[in-house]
Amino acid sequence: MPYKTKWETGGIIWDYYGHVTSKDISESNAEFFQDLRSKNARYQIVDTTNTEILEWPEMDIVETSANDVGASRAVEKVKLAFVIRKEEIYRKIQKYIEISRKLDTNWEFRVFDNITDAKSWVLEKE
Repeated sequence: MPYKTKWETGGIIWDYYGHVTSKDISESNAEFFQDLRSKNARYQIVDTTNTEILEWPEMDIVETSANDVGASRAVEKVKLAFVIRKEEIYRKIQKYIEISRKLDTNWEFRVFDNITDAKSWVLEKE
């Protein structure tokens, strides 16, 4: 399990590190949606700063997007911030965002290069 989970009052932060696979992403998503705190979550921060390899094939990206869009009907108005420093990870996250938007998610997405800016965005009032 190459990620750490930190629940905060308004949401969750995942710190992914090392070699991350589709299975790890599915596990962290299940962890979020099975927790009662997810019902009131306003944000998710996915920090990939310490991720060396993201093994997330396009088929799995499509599946994750579809699952999250379905979940977005129950957990609405979530801001999803990604902290990314590697180009190959950026491309995969962009694919996830693109597919999710095509599937008409009601979540907001933004990419950052540092955790401070990501936290500022998810915590700002609408």
